[in-house]
Amino acid sequence: MTAQLSSEQIRTLITETVTAALQAQLQATAQAQAQQGQQQQQGQQPATAPTFSMAPGGGDQTKAWDFASDKGMKFYSQATKASDIKYDGSSEKLHQFLNFIKVRASTFGMMIVLDKVAVDNNKTRSVITEYGSISHEQMKTHAETYQAEDNRKRQASGMLVTLISNSVLPDVFDELMQREDKYTVKVTPTGTTNAVAREDGAMMLYQLIAMEEQYEDGTVTGLEHPELNGLAAEKYKVISSKKEWKKKSKQELEFIAMKAELEQHKKKQLTQQPISDARKGQSREGRQGGPINTGEWAWKSIAPKEGEATEKKFKGKKYIYCPHHGETKWVLKVNRQGLVHATSCKARKEKETAAASLTATTDTDQQYADALSSVIEDENINKPVQQ
Repeated sequence: MTAQLSSEQIRTLITETVTAALQAQLQATAQAQAQQGQQQQQGQQPATAPTFSMAPGGGDQTKAWDFASDKGMKFYSQATKASDIKYDGSSEKLHQFLNFIKVRASTFGMMIVLDKVAVDNNKTRSVITEYGSISHEQMKTHAETYQAEDNRKRQASGMLVTLISNSVLPDVFDELMQREDKYTVKVTPTGTTNAVAREDGAMMLYQLIAMEEQYEDGTVTGLEHPELNGLAAEKYKVISSKKEWKKKSKQELEFIAMKAELEQHKKKQLTQQPISDARKGQSREGRQGGPINTGEWAWKSIAPKEGEATEKKFKGKKYIYCPHHGETKWVLKVNRQGLVHATSCKARKEKETAAASLTATTDTDQQYADALSSVIEDENINKPVQQ
């Protein structure tokens, strides 16, 4: 017969069995967790905290952008997208264009090649805001510090070349291309022995600014004949595209208009039917006299003295004094068309118009306006005046 276990033995057996089962379960769980940890280490690395940046192109400037990735391609496309209003090469629009470049470069990390250009005395300058204090040689030295490397600065320079090319009008780009040697540097890439030529974005912007500045302020000096001829051809192309070639200034147009008016008046005078000798010297009522105040009409050329009447009656007609008709001082108070001279004097209105045109003009404008006023006055003197 099998001996029966006591209650104490049964409790001991149950405790041992449960303990063994729990130990086995804990060991299995530990092995599973260890295997999972190994798989995670072999598969993907744990995420790291992002580097703080104020714009998409910020972050760690020592790391190159990955333009081969989807994010990198989108970044490059947005960074080099053309300006809505393309730069026409004019000095008036240059400031606006530079502001556009500054905003885009700040947003997409291209300022690393536009700022801190080394100049004399360990100082640095910005291409955009301090162009005038940077020389071409200093720009060249600046570009050579990064063009030989595969780094972010060289990438930023390349993006800048594309951005500028996309954001200027075709004729401005053609003009820039003629200066390509001035924004190209020769460097020997790290790990190689052969020199290569590479376009630099910062130098390209520098040349774009210089191109307009030199034309406008007349600082194109010290050039050989071939280079000077080339620059002249460039400038002709630019001003032709702006429709400024042989464009008349405001003063020239005013003088041409004045001269044309005078020539037309002279032509009209020459083509008028000459008055026969038999009719010369007669009074206006007898179809005589013309514009010359002689004989009994001589009084018309004499202005009233201070205190004398400015209105008189002669041969049944009323005359008033008017100082705006050159030699003739007295005119009909009411002309044959029924117009009251005091309110409808054309000579006075013409002089007032000429005087108004003198407001806010330059000295040259003043001379032209005076000449025009003189011509108008001469015409009024020679006009036949109603007797």
